[in-house]
Amino acid sequence: RRRLAPCRSGITGELKLHVALAQAWDSTVKLKCSAEAMAAPALIVADLVATWNPVNDECVVVTDAGATVDYGVWNVLGNGNIVPENREAIRRNTRGGLAAC
Repeated sequence: RRRLAPCRSGITGELKLHVALAQAWDSTVKLKCSAEAMAAPALIVADLVATWNPVNDECVVVTDAGATVDYGVWNVLGNGNIVPENREAIRRNTRGGLAAC
């Protein structure tokens, strides 16, 4: 039988982040944010409506008329980048980037 080599990070238990999503969540995980803090307001897919804009090769995402919270207007570009497009989306984008939880 072949033995597996030990993890490169040794016996410290340190996790190595390899993808952008893991890096984005790293500070939140380290702060041990509660599920309650992360849930408010709990955005669900049904709160959003997406429309394809073939002229700009992008998807325009807006808050559904029946949603209780306004999430703003966002463009999802052909390369996958998500760009806030109005004042509310910019506010939420900035707040999300700066918030501890």
